[in-house]
Amino acid sequence: MDRLKDFITANREEFDEVRLPEGHRARFERKLPKRRKSIRLIVAWSVGAVAAAVALLLFLRLPGRIGQESTPDTSAEVYATEMRIEFDELCMYYRMRMGDLLERLNESCQQGRTPEACGLREAGQRIVADCQTFERTVVPTLPCTNEGIFVLTRHYGSSLESLSFLVKRVENEGNKE
Repeated sequence: MDRLKDFITANREEFDEVRLPEGHRARFERKLPKRRKSIRLIVAWSVGAVAAAVALLLFLRLPGRIGQESTPDTSAEVYATEMRIEFDELCMYYRMRMGDLLERLNESCQQGRTPEACGLREAGQRIVADCQTFERTVVPTLPCTNEGIFVLTRHYGSSLESLSFLVKRVENEGNKE
């Protein structure tokens, strides 16, 4: 390697004087990788992306942000809101089920028209009225936790069971006649 280096340094002038064949430079440049876009353009895009990210961080309220005012825990608020929505949906579901059972009870009573069937219909209406009172007075005081949902489900479950028992009894009396 040293001999080649010595030969090139000794004959450097001759190498510089020799002209390259025509078109050699163009062929050589085509083999090189394409020149990247200007550095200024790349830097400009990078600065723009960083500026956009900083703007998003400043305008959005992110938890743990430096200098953020102390606010109540939003995850607890979200959980309470979700539980309240679940309460409302459960109440609506049970109201619909009770409405269906009460409608079946009324239809069965109208077909049978016996005094006992009318008494059972009135008992069903009392159950529905008790559930409405429960919904007005107790449900708003229940905690927004799984225990509250348990109490709600337990109360409405027993009421639905009582109503379906009344419906079956009236339907059985109608079938006997």
